[in-house]
Amino acid sequence: MVQTDQSDTLRLVKEFSEASRGYQRQFVLWLGIGSAGGIVALLSFSSNLPDPDFALGVLLPALFAFAIGVVFAAATVLFLALRDYAGATHYGEAYNRAETGRAITSTPEFISSPRKLAKEMNRERDDLIERNRYAHLQAEGAWLARQRWHVVYVICVVISVSGFLAGIAWPIGYIGSGGRFAYYAGSGDISPLPCKVGSRRQK
Repeated sequence: MVQTDQSDTLRLVKEFSEASRGYQRQFVLWLGIGSAGGIVALLSFSSNLPDPDFALGVLLPALFAFAIGVVFAAATVLFLALRDYAGATHYGEAYNRAETGRAITSTPEFISSPRKLAKEMNRERDDLIERNRYAHLQAEGAWLARQRWHVVYVICVVISVSGFLAGIAWPIGYIGSGGRFAYYAGSGDISPLPCKVGSRRQK
């Protein structure tokens, strides 16, 4: 059988995998920074208005959405780390499984009578078989854990992105529908805040 050099292929796979993980982390980082920046911007905007309390009441849904974006962006980092750790555990145990499998293949099995003597002679091989089984269970369990953490990671990313987009869309939609961030007596606007006694609507 012809043996081919796979070093270049393995190197490319490693480079692309590391680049993909780097882009994922960078995206999550900017997502969290964007949501936190949205909170700061809305608080700063409302504090400079004539009626900050009224503005905060209007912007509360957007602030809540940005807060969700920040929280789930932080959770995404945790689950991404757990996913990568489970993946590293899987490949490490898969390597141990392959190594012990080769060692089992190259170790002869002794058959003799009485069986006690054969058991003593096969002790090393039996130990390799036990280690191989353990590595197999660990590798498969780690792979299942990686899949679960990946699903949780994707869910957190979707929620964080949704919160960020909702935080942006709420003020834009409010302004687009004709809403205002301050109440002025005589403007004709209906405000949830009580008006001052004696104020009249100018005609």
